[in-house]
Parts: sequence; C-alpha cells; structure tokens
Amino acid sequence: MTLQIDNLQFSYASTGGFNLRVPSLTLEAGTTCLLLGPSGSGKSTFLSLLAGVLVADHGRVALAGQDMSQFSGARMDRFRGTHIGFIYQTLNLIPWLSVRENIALGLAFAPQRRARLKASLGDIISDFMTRLDLDAGALGEQPARLLSLGQQQRVAAARALVGAPDLVLADEPSSALDDANTEKFFDLLIAGLDSQRQVLLVVSHDARLAPRFDRVIKMEDLTKEPVTGGARE
Repeated sequence: MTLQIDNLQFSYASTGGFNLRVPSLTLEAGTTCLLLGPSGSGKSTFLSLLAGVLVADHGRVALAGQDMSQFSGARMDRFRGTHIGFIYQTLNLIPWLSVRENIALGLAFAPQRRARLKASLGDIISDFMTRLDLDAGALGEQPARLLSLGQQQRVAAARALVGAPDLVLADEPSSALDDANTEKFFDLLIAGLDSQRQVLLVVSHDARLAPRFDRVIKMEDLTKEPVTGGARE
C-alpha cells in the first residue's frame, strides 16, 4: 500500500485567504511518519484532506492504488471505512457506550475491514485492549466516560487500528497527555501496527516525538518541496 499525493491544493474561502499546497508526498507501506508544525500551519486540514473529510480544490490523493479525488461522497465514506483509521484530537468516543462498543465502531461501516479479522470480533477487541494495556476484563464493559484520559486515548487508538486499515492518521493524539503517558501511548500505538503493510501518519507540534518515527517532515518543507520516502529499514 502506498500513499501518493501530487499537487494537492485547498483553500478556505471564508478565512482570510488561508490556503494549503502540497506539491508531492509518497509514503510506502510500513512507514511511520511524523509531520511537525505549529498551530495554524494546516496540519489538521491536511489530515482531513487525506481522509476525504475535506475535498481538495485540485490535485491527487491516491491510496491502495485508487485516486480518492475521483470519488463521490458516498463512495468516499465506504472507502474511508475500509482503508483509513483516524485518531482524532478530540477522540470522538461515544461516552455512554462501553469500551468494547467504542472499539467495534471502527468496523461498523467497513465490512471489508471486518472480513480481514482472523478471529471473532470479541477476541480481536480483547487482543487490542491487551496490546494497548487496557484490562479487557475490568474495563471492557465500562462506559467510555468513566475512563481516564490516557485510557480514552488508547481506546481511540484501538478503534483506529482494528481491522488493519491501510492508513492510520492521528491528529495531535497526545496533546492532552503528560510526558509519561505520551511515551506509553506511542510505544503502544506503534507496537499495534502491522509494520509490513500499514502507514502511520501523525501530526504534532512536539518535536520530542521524532526519534520514534521512520520519517520526520516539517510542515513548512512539505508545502515547499517534493517529498518522497520508503518503508522502514
């Protein structure tokens, strides 16, 4: 699986002329990438374009050999559910649903992603909870609102990872965590990836995260020069 971006352009007509242009970016399967930039630099907008939540004015975003810029809204929704996992800065957990139910939402509209499971959904969710240091027995039926922030972050990561989507996007996923929990979160997140076929793209303002990633790109460089890169060595 390769993520390929060519001449991507987007602007908000109502925000005083803000515009984003990414000439080129290629991320091969197995790559973990950190995109660094200050608030207001367009990081979250860029992720929303990759996820098909926003539609580019011009250019090409291709994933799994398919040009998403050509998709209708309904087709993009289906494609996103199958191929893309998203960890939102605001987490977007359903507070009254249990931990297990929140994780299962990652597959609710993705039958192809669910078909990849090699065991029962219950067993897969238990496995992800264990890998992300969540006690499946004690926490599985707990409403999400009763969890600590660190636990909620890991539930959001499990929801994004379950069913092994080709592309995992994370928008400032550790912004509300202290240093110790940030270290733990990224240890668990990266360990939960399929290192041969998935791409992880994290946006953050925190340069201290850089040693954990195969590639580190500054937002200012991404918008100026073509960027290419390969898989993990």
